Amino acid sequence: MTRALTIRPVELERDGARMIAYARDLFAISFGGTRFADQFGEDGAAFITWIAEKQALARENAGLALLEGEPAGMVLVGPWPDDPAIGYVHHYYLEPHARGRGLGSALDAYAVSILRRQGHRTARLSVARTNRRAIRAYRTQGWSHAGPRADQPEVASHQQPTSRDGTRIFMTD
Repeated sequence: MTRALTIRPVELERDGARMIAYARDLFAISFGGTRFADQFGEDGAAFITWIAEKQALARENAGLALLEGEPAGMVLVGPWPDDPAIGYVHHYYLEPHARGRGLGSALDAYAVSILRRQGHRTARLSVARTNRRAIRAYRTQGWSHAGPRADQPEVASHQQPTSRDGTRIFMTD
């Protein structure tokens, strides 16, 4: 039996500590080291500010994934910084108990639908080249490799069609 995954907007006062914990784990899995603390501070407070900035554009840009009503992951999207016509999937994350069960496709569908509804013709996503599990999952969902990301050598690009009219989504890993 498939369990239902739902996604609701993040409520920072209620969900902030969980979002920081998710992001810390995501960064550790993807990059190891101190990258999360280097980018968002030891306490992660800058991550909460960053999420608030995404939600100021559209509340749905930060979603908390719920598995049978209990928190199980997150998805964060928004416009690409250098070109607002491009949507960007900042983060997908599932708790360990929710991984490997096909639930990532629900996060992907949510992100794609939000970006499409916001009028983005294309979208991008970054994933560390060393995060083989995520790369396999993205390829299963139809993403294909599109070359390295110029500003981060440890990250490469992927893409996939997102609609019948040829709109494309770009993912970088």
